[in-house]
Amino acid sequence: MTTIPAMQQTSTPRKADADRVKFKADMLKSALSSAFEGVLRSRKRHSGITLQMVADAMNKDKSEISRWFSNRPPNWQISTIAALADCLGVSVDFRLVDQATEEVFTPSGSYLPKKVEVSTVVVSAIDYFKIEAVLDDGSIRQAKQSLMVTSAHASHFVMVSQ
Repeated sequence: MTTIPAMQQTSTPRKADADRVKFKADMLKSALSSAFEGVLRSRKRHSGITLQMVADAMNKDKSEISRWFSNRPPNWQISTIAALADCLGVSVDFRLVDQATEEVFTPSGSYLPKKVEVSTVVVSAIDYFKIEAVLDDGSIRQAKQSLMVTSAHASHFVMVSQ
């Protein structure tokens, strides 16, 4: 499948396009599964929730719930995602990002992210990262972000805000 700029129709999809779409679908499934697995780990750590408790709440077998988080990401239906989110007490938020313009689309509208260069970042974490950014003009901004930080000694960071 070829990216369609501004509603322009394209020719029949080629195998390479189909492979790219399958790869993106697999990545999306994996990301969703990993996110729910992270919630489950957190719930287990903080409140002792087990896969059996999730299975009972969803009227499923424990083995089915266990398979969801095995080597191969599940092919969940939307209703299963909604039921699992409800069971775990989380919401599922969506945002789509235009690959060419970086415009962000959400159910409530769209926006172009503003990038702010910062010179210093202080990171501390429990369930989220608290970012304190000292901007070039000396002002300080703080934000809660879900970020993967590979080094606690970050010296340069680009903060993206709406």
